[in-house]
Amino acid sequence: MMELMLIMKSWGLFLKRGRGEILMFYSEKPIILGKEDLLGRAKVANELSREIKSYKNENSLTIGIVGKWGSGKTSFINMVLESFKGNDKYIVIKFNPWNISSRKQLISDFFLQLSNNIKKENESNKIIGTIGKSLGTLSKFFKPLGLIPPLSLLGTIGDITEKASGVINEYLEAEKEDLETLKSNINQELEDLDKKLLIVIDDIDRLCDEEIREMFQLVKSIADFKNTIYILSYDREIVTKALDKSQQDKGEEYLEKIVQVPLVLPHISKSDLDKIFINRLNITINIPDEEYDNSYFSEIYYNGLAENFESLRDIERYMNVFSLGINLAREELNINDYIAITLIKVFEPDLYEYIKNNKEYFSGTKFDEFLNKDKKGILTELEGIYKKLKKLEKRKAKRLIEVIFPKLGEMNYAEGFIDIWSKARRIATPVYFESYFRLDFPEDEIKKSEIKKFREFSTEEDLIKIFNINNKKKIRFLEIILGEIEEISDEKAIILLKFIFSIESELKYEDSKGIFTFMDSPKYKVTRIFYKIINKNHNRNRYKIMEELFKYDKSSLRLLFFVLDILNRNFLKKNLQSEYGIEENQLNNLKDIAITKILKESEKSEKIESDLLNILYTMKRLGKEEEAKKVFKNYLKNKNLLIDFIKEFINTRTTETNYSIRESTYLVKDYIEDFYGYEEFVKLVDEKFANPNEEEAKVINQLKNAITREELQKD
Repeated sequence: MMELMLIMKSWGLFLKRGRGEILMFYSEKPIILGKEDLLGRAKVANELSREIKSYKNENSLTIGIVGKWGSGKTSFINMVLESFKGNDKYIVIKFNPWNISSRKQLISDFFLQLSNNIKKENESNKIIGTIGKSLGTLSKFFKPLGLIPPLSLLGTIGDITEKASGVINEYLEAEKEDLETLKSNINQELEDLDKKLLIVIDDIDRLCDEEIREMFQLVKSIADFKNTIYILSYDREIVTKALDKSQQDKGEEYLEKIVQVPLVLPHISKSDLDKIFINRLNITINIPDEEYDNSYFSEIYYNGLAENFESLRDIERYMNVFSLGINLAREELNINDYIAITLIKVFEPDLYEYIKNNKEYFSGTKFDEFLNKDKKGILTELEGIYKKLKKLEKRKAKRLIEVIFPKLGEMNYAEGFIDIWSKARRIATPVYFESYFRLDFPEDEIKKSEIKKFREFSTEEDLIKIFNINNKKKIRFLEIILGEIEEISDEKAIILLKFIFSIESELKYEDSKGIFTFMDSPKYKVTRIFYKIINKNHNRNRYKIMEELFKYDKSSLRLLFFVLDILNRNFLKKNLQSEYGIEENQLNNLKDIAITKILKESEKSEKIESDLLNILYTMKRLGKEEEAKKVFKNYLKNKNLLIDFIKEFINTRTTETNYSIRESTYLVKDYIEDFYGYEEFVKLVDEKFANPNEEEAKVINQLKNAITREELQKD
């Protein structure tokens, strides 16, 4: 990697950003001025301009600017013409046959355009006026016969529309003179004018074969006027093939007779294209160096991005699409991933659509389930798409895809990598994936400005302000925090843990069903943050952090017991010290703190502690069964809490069969008997609820009909 980075530095390919005006779109229009030249062609263009000016012969001269489509022929011609502005010795006329609306009258429109342009040159000049009129007559001479009414209609001229009558009159006027006479008159007028016509005919290679032949016939024998210099722009291969059809496969020879000065534009080197592309990115991206990941850019660049641009038009086409979403990408996404996915969007739309429509695979979520059983299938489908690529090489496209979607590669990635990629706002993460395929950012997503505030927090009050957002964003913020932990100091870690342990019970568990739903729960996310902080750099203050968190009066009791359960399991495995850096006596102290707190809460009987059943069983596994039974009995004292207390023992089970999800509720009799006599419990409920309302009766009925392992259908 270091070698690659040194190469990029030597080429000046690292993205350098500054502040200033941003060019949102790049026009495919050619450059106008030599100072805009990026290919070092201005010097050659200036030399050609001097040669043209030194040409004193009155005979017609034809210069060919030869190059492939997109090679910059028009830009080169513009640089040649730059020095002719304000030069009264030349009348410059540009003619692009591609822009003619009716291809059937190319030659006619050519002379008409010449006529109009010359007339505009100097209306008071009689010679110019005469030339303009003569060219206008020549235009009418070549007007297609399809626009001339049949001679049989001339006898009924009175019935013809005024427009048709005008066409006839024009045609008849042109017929008064033959072609040679008209040409002779124009030549004489051009000699008298003491100016040269500099006529540019561009984009000849974009015409059909018949039209190409017409244009070269025009230059060779029809419009070969005196004091006239033609500059023709074309692709030699295309033009030669077109001329072959009428010249008995001698199109090359025919072309050589017409074009006296062929100038072949040099092939744009890969190095030049690279520099132009990087320059375009630099101008468009415009973000500070410290916020940009150059190492990741180099990985993308050398694994599929480079060498895909074959012409300037390729670059302009790419940059125009790239610019559409640059504001979103710059502010909220990973700019390097956006660079890569835009390449695929522009040049391989089928592959782009396939990626877009298969989020679960490309963002990696599907592969997290069932030991990657779907990975082989998606790779097979991708191979089929790679074979049909239109522009990108299969090898390069595959490498690029595996760089931006790492889980598609051969390496296996642990869960922690998702946090790293999420922090970098990579396309390979479920949260950010969809934003790369649209030009907006979800309202519920966390913005960079919000993350910046989090990185700068120092007090609980700061966190309160940061988390003054909707429930969905709060849960999403927990995921963001996982990627930020490495940068959090121990002092801040204590503040953060206290805060998230205090708000966890307020967070709602939203929209998730299936076997892996626990991973989406706030409880799971908060606990992950806890363990990641504890395990960060083998934190020397592990126990201190834990003790302070456990003593904090607002800490969620269910989270504390969840943590204790895991620590106790590790103690039983004899790896408590190695995994979490605490001693047995410290673990026992944490147990005592938590149990004291749950006993006090149960004695208050003000509310049912969240996830009470799991807390009770955790206490039992911790060897605190008697204390668990005491907590149970304490909650029975308050009739107002009793129904809610019963509900704690009613579970919801989600099962997935035949691609459908089924929910059912059930109450296990053994749950109650582990902490209290079941019959005694039912008797107590009957005493306190002699006349239950509808809702109370429903819950009590579930209690009395409780059957171990048998489900009661949820209403």
